Amino acid sequence: MHLNKLATGLFSFPLILILTGSKDPAISYSSTSSLPTHTTSFVDVAQTSYLEKKARTITVKVSSEGEPWGSGVLVALQGGNYTVITNDHVVRSSKIQVTTFDGQVYSGKRLATLRPQGIDVALVQFQSSKAYAIATIGYPKNVSEGDFTFAAGYPLEIRNADKVTGLKMTAGNVTLKLEQPLRRGHQIGYTNEIERGMSGGPLLDINANLIGINAKHAYPIIRDSYIFQDNMLPLPCKPLKNLMFRSAWAVPIDVAINQAEKLTGLIFEHPHSKTEAPLVIGTGIPPVTIDSNKVHSQQKNWQKKNQMIETANLAKKCKG
Repeated sequence: MHLNKLATGLFSFPLILILTGSKDPAISYSSTSSLPTHTTSFVDVAQTSYLEKKARTITVKVSSEGEPWGSGVLVALQGGNYTVITNDHVVRSSKIQVTTFDGQVYSGKRLATLRPQGIDVALVQFQSSKAYAIATIGYPKNVSEGDFTFAAGYPLEIRNADKVTGLKMTAGNVTLKLEQPLRRGHQIGYTNEIERGMSGGPLLDINANLIGINAKHAYPIIRDSYIFQDNMLPLPCKPLKNLMFRSAWAVPIDVAINQAEKLTGLIFEHPHSKTEAPLVIGTGIPPVTIDSNKVHSQQKNWQKKNQMIETANLAKKCKG
C-alpha cells in the first residue's frame, strides 16, 4: 500500500497504515538503506513503500504463556540464532513463541532483561535456517521534536490491523525528546497511534533506521505515571505532563543496545558509538521529480516541525 498524500497531513494526526498480506520471501538487508537519505519531515511515495517493506519484515509477534502477546524487532543474527528485542513486560513467562512476518512460529528463549537497569527491554532468541531481515540500528541522538516517525506492531484488537497479517503500521512525529529518561527508560515521545500488543515493536526514522522500541501508548489509564528515572529531578510540571500524556513513548535503541551488549557479550552493528551518524547512500533508485506542489508541502511540513519544536520547548521550560 502506498500513500501518495502522506506528506500533506503528516503533523496533524497519527496516520494509520494497514498492511495487506504478501507472499514475498524474506529479504536480508545490509546495514545501509537502499534509498537516499531523506529530510526529517518529508516522505515521498518511494520512501513510504520502503518503510512499509522494512517494517513488515523486521517486526515479529512475541507470545509469552499466560500473557497477552506483544511485538518485537529482529536485531541480530549469529550462527542461525536470531536475536529479538522487545519489552520486558511482554515476556514475563519462560515459555515464549516468536512469529515472523511469513507466519512461521518459533520457540524462543529469554536471553536477558534490562529490568534491573530500570529499562523495560528484554532480549529473546530463536533458531532458524531461514533468512530474515535484520533492523538497521539508527542514531537516536540525532532525533528531535517534529521529526517523522514510523511504528509497527501486532495490536490485540485485530479489527485495527490487517485482517491477514495482523500487523499495524502508523506514521507520526516526535513530540518530545527528553534529556533524562522517565522510569522504564522512556525517552522519546511521539504521535504514532500505539495500541496494546504493539509494545516491543519498532520505532523507525524516515530512513527506516531503528531508533526506539515502542513501550507505552498515549492516554494511559494511570495519568500520573510520568516520573523521571533519576529521582533527583523534579516531577514534570502540568504543561509538560499533558504533552507526555498525549504521546506514545519509546526506549531509545542506543540505550537498550549499550546495556544489552554489556549483559550478553553480543556485538550489535550500530553507529551510535561513532562521533557522527553515518550517511545513507542510495543505490539503483531513480531520482524522484520534485514538482512545485511537493515543494510547497515540504515547506508547510517544516513550518509544522518548527511549531512542534516550540511547543516542546515551552513545555520543558514550564515551572508548574
